[in-house]
Amino acid sequence: MVESKEEKNAKLIKLGRSKFVLFRGVLGWGIPVAILFALLHGIIDGWQMFLPRLIEALILFPLTGIIVGRIMWKQLVRKLDRGALLR
Repeated sequence: MVESKEEKNAKLIKLGRSKFVLFRGVLGWGIPVAILFALLHGIIDGWQMFLPRLIEALILFPLTGIIVGRIMWKQLVRKLDRGALLR
């Protein structure tokens, strides 16, 4: 069975803002981007700086992921509010 967008969005809203931000912002955006960032810098700058870059990135990008997750949450809520108004 394929879920509709409304059903998927309803599941996301049920998570609540904090869990949504954690899963989508920090774990879904921040950690993967940090790893990619460190890998790219390892390729470009040399592997001797990989570990320090990775540690820096694993601090910076998940913190930024909190902001990204909150923005995504606001967009989701706004989208659902608009959809409710159009019905």
